[in-house]
Amino acid sequence: MRVYSMSLLLAATSLAAGCSSNDPAAPSQPTTGGASGAGGAGAPTVAGGGQIAAGGSAAGASGAPLTGGTATGGTAGGGTGGQSGGGGGAGGAGGAGGAAPELMKSIGCGKPAPAEFTPEVFVRKTLPDVMKTPKGALRLYEVRLPKDYDMNRAYPVVFESHGCDGSIPFKIEEVTKTDAIVVAPRAADNQDNNYMGGCFQAGANGPGLGEIPYFDAVVTSVEMNLCVNKSKLFMEGYSSGSWLTNMLGCTRAKTLRGQGNATGGLPPNTPKECEGPIAAMMVHDDNDTMNPIAGGIEARDRIRAINGCSDQTVPYVWDTNPATPSVCVEYQGCKPGFPVIWCQTHNKGHSDGKPMTTVGMWKFWSSLP
Repeated sequence: MRVYSMSLLLAATSLAAGCSSNDPAAPSQPTTGGASGAGGAGAPTVAGGGQIAAGGSAAGASGAPLTGGTATGGTAGGGTGGQSGGGGGAGGAGGAGGAAPELMKSIGCGKPAPAEFTPEVFVRKTLPDVMKTPKGALRLYEVRLPKDYDMNRAYPVVFESHGCDGSIPFKIEEVTKTDAIVVAPRAADNQDNNYMGGCFQAGANGPGLGEIPYFDAVVTSVEMNLCVNKSKLFMEGYSSGSWLTNMLGCTRAKTLRGQGNATGGLPPNTPKECEGPIAAMMVHDDNDTMNPIAGGIEARDRIRAINGCSDQTVPYVWDTNPATPSVCVEYQGCKPGFPVIWCQTHNKGHSDGKPMTTVGMWKFWSSLP
């Protein structure tokens, strides 16, 4: 049984948001490393959203989050490297680089979680600085801490976005167990309907961009109150929430490390230019009459293009058991650290795709650098 409590939050953003829609958060991002010592020529390698110089100087780009990959190139020699591992020493041909940080801790690390945040249950948290619902209620989100939450451990976060029935989908917490914080965004219409239904306004007929400030405020709230690995924020959605996820995977690709989809499509107001590539695993059924598969293919192909993937695929095993039959494929040639997985099911209709969207999604996200 879920336990809910309401509390006010001083959000760090004071952005206006419309009704339920895609509102990815854009928390402040630290700059990557400083200038490095002289190194050989080498191409930069993207690992999880940050840039790591392979040789040469590595003055990190401001605003690009960096995950735990390693710089390419030869063995680092001497020289002064930047904090983000972009700095190379005087190296041989191909440049040198140190190891990238494994995580980026949020401001909430080292602070006890708010008293009302009870582990293993979803608790509601209000956002007073975000535009209210049509009926005048404060927007909110729900957060579930893992058992034995540790205020000094930087946890990955999984955002689970609901369909129009309003119920929190997937129950990925049954798979992440003690290894992730789970956050459930709530559509404004869903709040007004006593959580019994209500879509995010990111579908074919929604305004599209209105929910971005809401999502920004959710991320800021989570990072202020809890110990989060800011380089490991993931979002998955079912149906209406999948439309939202596709929008956020574009407009907040610097915030989200990876996205997961079960049915859904590409909102018509999705910008032509996205923030960058994003790792993606997408599940869609060929007989989905509510969200036809053509919409999922359109969303997939947009990410493929951004990630630089070819049209060649190899089988992908989503389960930890190699003997499990899989309908999934992985596209080849994608930018390092930004794979695209496509899972096309048959005769399952408008399905949430479990267990591919729980066991499979967590396996996929956990494998990312």
